[in-house]
Amino acid sequence: MPYLVPPCIPPGSLAALDQPSVPVKGGLLLRPWRQTDAAALAAAFTDPGIQRWHVRRIDSEEEARGWITRCQERWQAETGAQIREDRPAAV
Repeated sequence: MPYLVPPCIPPGSLAALDQPSVPVKGGLLLRPWRQTDAAALAAAFTDPGIQRWHVRRIDSEEEARGWITRCQERWQAETGAQIREDRPAAV
């Protein structure tokens, strides 16, 4: 399906840049996932609150590394700033 409006930012503009980090109150920094975050990401997904609001799960550091890789690939492909895994349509 074609778009009716051309892109506001020329294709290739974002992939040429590092994904930004954003400082927030309390001295925290929101930043893109790194491969070194895999253990923390896998541990976070054991939290019942995260399990309640996510449609997928991460059961190992290996799965977390794959998730992080897909996040990085989506930024480079300019298809997303964060992972969004397509789900099968409801039957």
